[in-house]
Amino acid sequence: MYQEALKNLPKKQAAYRPFPRFEEREVWERLSEQRKERLAERGRKNLQDPLPEISRALWDDYFLSGRRAPFEAVYFARRKILNRLVLAYCVTPEEPLLKRIEELTESLLREGSWCLPPHHRFSENEPLMRVPDPQKPVIDLFAAETGAQLAVLHYLLNEELPEALLAAIEKEIKQRILKPYLNNYYWWMGKEGEKLMNWTPWCTQNVLLTAYFLTGDIAPYLPKACKSLDGFVRSYGDDGCCDEGVQYYRKAALALWGATELMASIYPEAFSPIFSEPKIKNMAHYIIRMYIAGPWYFNFADCSAKPGPCGIEEYLFGLRTGDAELSGKAGADLKNRELFPDETLDIGGINLWSELLTLFYAEDAIAQAAEPGPKEDFYFPSTGIFLCERGIYNLAVKAGDNADSHNHNDTGSFILFAEGEPLFIDVGVETYSAKTFSAERYEIWTMRSSWHNLPAFGAVEQKPGPSFRAKNIEIDFPEITMDIADAYPPIEGLSFYQRRIALSEEGMRLEDTTDYPEEVSLSLMSVLRPVREEEGIRFGRYQLDTGAAELSDIDAIAIEDPRLRRAWPARLYRTRLRFKKQAVLTLRKI
Repeated sequence: MYQEALKNLPKKQAAYRPFPRFEEREVWERLSEQRKERLAERGRKNLQDPLPEISRALWDDYFLSGRRAPFEAVYFARRKILNRLVLAYCVTPEEPLLKRIEELTESLLREGSWCLPPHHRFSENEPLMRVPDPQKPVIDLFAAETGAQLAVLHYLLNEELPEALLAAIEKEIKQRILKPYLNNYYWWMGKEGEKLMNWTPWCTQNVLLTAYFLTGDIAPYLPKACKSLDGFVRSYGDDGCCDEGVQYYRKAALALWGATELMASIYPEAFSPIFSEPKIKNMAHYIIRMYIAGPWYFNFADCSAKPGPCGIEEYLFGLRTGDAELSGKAGADLKNRELFPDETLDIGGINLWSELLTLFYAEDAIAQAAEPGPKEDFYFPSTGIFLCERGIYNLAVKAGDNADSHNHNDTGSFILFAEGEPLFIDVGVETYSAKTFSAERYEIWTMRSSWHNLPAFGAVEQKPGPSFRAKNIEIDFPEITMDIADAYPPIEGLSFYQRRIALSEEGMRLEDTTDYPEEVSLSLMSVLRPVREEEGIRFGRYQLDTGAAELSDIDAIAIEDPRLRRAWPARLYRTRLRFKKQAVLTLRKI
């Protein structure tokens, strides 16, 4: 697809001007007074406090403790503050803002590495390099983001910054990003036949942005970029499903859009047709299929049920692919929130290019605001995700395998919402640490099958890997049937475990049947507190009739992790039922 497009590359590049430079004052002055004042005030707030500094001790803390949050909080804060200062200065050219921009930029240039400590290696298979070395730069997600941020800054404020600082920015970007990209191999670039994930388009997008806004020329970078993007697209099924979940769609499919948008703007004849490819259209639309209501999305893998609002990238991706639902949803989300909310620091929010796109295209998006229409039944064969809506109920079931990117051992699990609110849930993932992406990953409770809506056989739970999967999958909307016995390691006496889930306007019916001779423990994860009733269990206004299955115990789980608390209250619940041979559960509103 992308490498094929290179064959049609014209020699001359078109200009890509998505936003004005600082000196184009008449464009900046046309912004509303309210918006300019909001941006100015936000920037001025960062003039008084001391700048957060990255110390060697902070870098070393990750290697000593395994904690990612302390370093990342400072790292992302520095870059977000820089963006706020830059936008404030563009609308209100005040000298203190400019001096602060210079001071913080110089500080970023002095960082020993733009890479995060847990990413500080060239290959996934080699040990982390504990000592940051500017002479051996690693391009990870956020080194590439930093390169793009500083390149856009260089482009935007070219006439305002001292020549020495402009030269220093250019030197560091070339040394840390552009030359290493051309001369080195990084694992996320991908090799033939490898399955690739969000790192590939995310890094590629930002390298291309860096090259364009610093040098005005992306041609030298296109052969590598197009090879990587082809590998990434091949890793997806034709249905466009992101096996990493909605949260990573925003750094996977949306970064693919970003890279393609840049290339198509500069070489429209070569790259614009890519947006008409059916797979690319399906990749764009995935997030609409996973949407439930309000802030809620179906979440599998390391994804939150509240992954955040759609933004300007979704809007522009929708325009390119002719997806009115996607553009409309993005417009609706932009309409219903502040333009630049101060979000809790997590895995991003530092892209100056994105913030500038939002500033200049948000009004267009808002003018087309529209919530998605009724949900259509859909099944993603590439991942085994089943989606269905009936009446007040929204159901998602995973019938794939345990080899997803950001995988949880959750084959056969389901998520159920009623009236736009969560009933049976996937908890998601806690704040990332060294353990999250280590050999100890599946010791973390949120990754384990016993903390999903799944059975356990004694102490035996599901295992990770492509061989641990569902089989005999049958789809007959609004019903799905599968055998999930193979998602577990060999268990004496277990040859099949058939799960049938059906949705109707009256509620949900779950029927589990097995030949396992002993008691099965069936877990159900909920937000609402379970209350034992004579005929079953009540969850708020919903009754779960349990039939022959008996209530074993109810665990109240304190939720203190900040990442989980973005979606969930202070307490969640695990209800465990026990049964032999067959369990038939029916949920209805009371």
